[in-house]
Amino acid sequence: MTRNLKVHRPQVASVLRKTGILSTLEQMRRRPGLLVLNYHRVGEAAGNPFDDGIFSATAETFRAQVAYIKRWFAMPSPHEILESLGRRSFNDPTALVTFDDGYRDNREVAFPVLRDLGAPACFFVVTRLLDSPRLTWWDRVAYSVKSMTANTLTLGYPERLEFDLHAASRANITRRILRACKDARPFDESHFFDELAARTGVDVDGERLGRTLFMSWDAAREMAQAGMTIGSHTATHAVLAALSEAGQRRELQESRDRIASAIGSPPDMLAYPVGGANAFTDVTKRLAREAGYRAAFRYWGGINRSSSLDPFGIARVAVEHADTWAQFRLRLTLASL
Repeated sequence: MTRNLKVHRPQVASVLRKTGILSTLEQMRRRPGLLVLNYHRVGEAAGNPFDDGIFSATAETFRAQVAYIKRWFAMPSPHEILESLGRRSFNDPTALVTFDDGYRDNREVAFPVLRDLGAPACFFVVTRLLDSPRLTWWDRVAYSVKSMTANTLTLGYPERLEFDLHAASRANITRRILRACKDARPFDESHFFDELAARTGVDVDGERLGRTLFMSWDAAREMAQAGMTIGSHTATHAVLAALSEAGQRRELQESRDRIASAIGSPPDMLAYPVGGANAFTDVTKRLAREAGYRAAFRYWGGINRSSSLDPFGIARVAVEHADTWAQFRLRLTLASL
C-alpha cells in the first residue's frame, strides 16, 4: 500500500493543484506553529558520482521554494525561534530552513539564494568533516556502486546482501546498502569500507574526494557573519543512540567546543545524525541539554504545535529533489494541517 501511494503521489498533487483544492488547503493552514524544513545538498543530482538521495533541490527550485516559504510563513531568525521555543509558544505560522552535514554547495549555491531573499537558515555541520574532509559512508557507497564494473555484488557486512546489476538499478542497490548500514548496531565503518572495496573492486581516495564535497571553516564563518546560524551535527556523524553515555557526551561536547572556537560562539542548536526514532534517546536529550544546547532536531514529522512542543525533539519535514512543484506545496500543506 505504501509503495502504491508513493507511485501516485505526483498525480494526486497535480490533481489537487488543477482543481484548486490545494490552494484551498493552503489557506486553511494559518494556525500558529513551527514548520522546519530539512535540506542536505542543493544542485544537480543527475550525473554526480555520489549519493543522489542526498540532493534536496536544484538551485532554481530552491529559490522558488524559499520564496514560497516566505510568502506563507513568518521566517524569524533562529535566535528568535529559540526564544519562542523557550516560551513553547508561536504567534504565527513560522518556518525555519535547515541544512545537514556541511556540504560545500550549501555555501556556494544555497547561501547566495538565502541572502538574496533575506531568509535566515541554520546549517548543521559535522565538525570533523570540516576539519579533515573525507568521503562519508553514504557517498562512498554510491560512488563505489556507480563506479564498479562487475555484474554482481555480494556483501557480507553489515548483513548478507546479493545483487544482480542487470536486474536491479544501481540507485536501488545503493539505497538497500544504505538502509543496512543505518540499521546496523553497532556499525563498524572501517570494516565496512574494507568489505565494500574488496567486493566492488573500487579503490576510493576518501580524503581527496572529501575535499571536493565539504565547506571550509572560512565559509562557515562567512555565513555566520552574514546572519546565518551554524549548528552542530555532532563531531563524526555517529548515531548517538548506538554510543555509550560517555561516547554521546564526547560527540556533543567536542562539536560544540569546535564550533565555538571556529565561529566565535557556541551553537545553541543540534541536529541528531540520521535523526530517526532509533537515532537518539531520552538520555541523548538530557546530555544535549547538559552540554548547553537549547534545541535539538529530529528527521521526521510535521508542524510543531505549542501544545505538544518538545524543544529536544523538534520535528522536521524532509525536502526531496524528486518532488514536483505541486508535491512540494502539498508536502508543506499536509505537514501544517
